[in-house]
Amino acid sequence: MTNTPKTWMIRSPRGTFAEDWEEIGIVAIGYGGIGGDMSSFHDWKKAVDHFVHTTTGQRWSKNQLWQVARFSTEPRENDRVITYDTGRREYLYGLLGNYRFEADSKNNQPHIREVKWQGRISRDDLSKKAKNGLGATLTIFTARKDVADEIHRLITGESPAEPETSLADNDSVQLDREDSSLILSNGDFDELNDIATEQIKDRVMCLDDSEMEHLVAGLLRAMGYKTRVSPVGSDRGRDVIASPDGLGFEHPRIVVEVKHRRNAISAPDIRSLSGALTPTDRGLFVSTGGFTKDARYEADRANPPITLLDSDELVQLLTANYENTDPQTKALVHLKPLYWPA
Repeated sequence: MTNTPKTWMIRSPRGTFAEDWEEIGIVAIGYGGIGGDMSSFHDWKKAVDHFVHTTTGQRWSKNQLWQVARFSTEPRENDRVITYDTGRREYLYGLLGNYRFEADSKNNQPHIREVKWQGRISRDDLSKKAKNGLGATLTIFTARKDVADEIHRLITGESPAEPETSLADNDSVQLDREDSSLILSNGDFDELNDIATEQIKDRVMCLDDSEMEHLVAGLLRAMGYKTRVSPVGSDRGRDVIASPDGLGFEHPRIVVEVKHRRNAISAPDIRSLSGALTPTDRGLFVSTGGFTKDARYEADRANPPITLLDSDELVQLLTANYENTDPQTKALVHLKPLYWPA
């Protein structure tokens, strides 16, 4: 009798380390090195019980201890893993390896598991049910079987093997219930905000190119600028012009290029925008497909300066300034406020 591999969703904070994880071939959890090396533990419940009674453990919530302990002890070699790159709106999929602890690890994430990454898939390629199934608030949880199977098929083109016994299915259901109870009892506003951000991004991705340009223009107006949106056709990298007076005579004049597509923007695109700027301009590049590392490096050294906004950063700015947006902008993306006890 063999156990069917589980599929784990392991999230980095706001998805910001996904590209690093892919490059190095790992997933990791930090929390400031909580618990120390957990190699000697083989049961996450015993690990939590041990550390919750130590001076070190008392600095952390039981939920944080639970997630690190589970990450360190429960996944098995060749279990599947999913993580999310928020900037590029893509899920990475791979096979898990062994656990190790590195006190001086990059990004202060010392709890590490090796991964053989098999590919990426756009969030837009997933069904609505799968998108919602990957929106739990925990750093680590077991993905539902239907969601895991959908991603496996999209990445590999193959249907995963069916469980050989009902025991694996029962175990999966039990773990999902444990996950759900912790979501309800330990729900955190920041994590729920991440889920809301993803759902807003899904709505933004449904806009067409023209609507996206008008959304960016509306956001800049909410931030105090007057804007002009270029007519359809050749705009020489100037989709939106924003300035204090609306004409570009008062500084700063912001020249905006908007790329509403899945593919990440590369360095040549940044250089193209840079070539359209005058010495007193400021550049803004908005890309719903994110940016490559080379593109971010190019923007960092650009003169005049260029600011990059991926879909995650765009939505954060939109929600922060939404109350000040005009009716035309609100009509593009309808949002409602959520009040949370302080």
